[in-house]
Amino acid sequence: MTAINPNNIPSNATSSVERLAAYAILLLHRLNPDLTALEVPGEATRAIQASVISDSTGRDRIVARVSIALDPDYITDTTQPLWAFAQDLSNAEIPGGFLD
Repeated sequence: MTAINPNNIPSNATSSVERLAAYAILLLHRLNPDLTALEVPGEATRAIQASVISDSTGRDRIVARVSIALDPDYITDTTQPLWAFAQDLSNAEIPGGFLD
């Protein structure tokens, strides 16, 4: 588990859901650049993929793909939200540039 203190998330990363999502995706990508998942038997794919692309209008965008395993209890336990069943990807330490 990569623990984070909510008070250490930069304030400019929490001003919107979009910025918070971008922060989390880029942080996970930085911490786990080579981590793979076997989503299909025999085919390893990167668990976190993120890049910046220019779309057809020339606007730059963060494009990402995230694969986080779920605890199987999510199927029967309806007392918690789905995100509470997300499994840890790693126990990497968050680099200073991602903390306030």
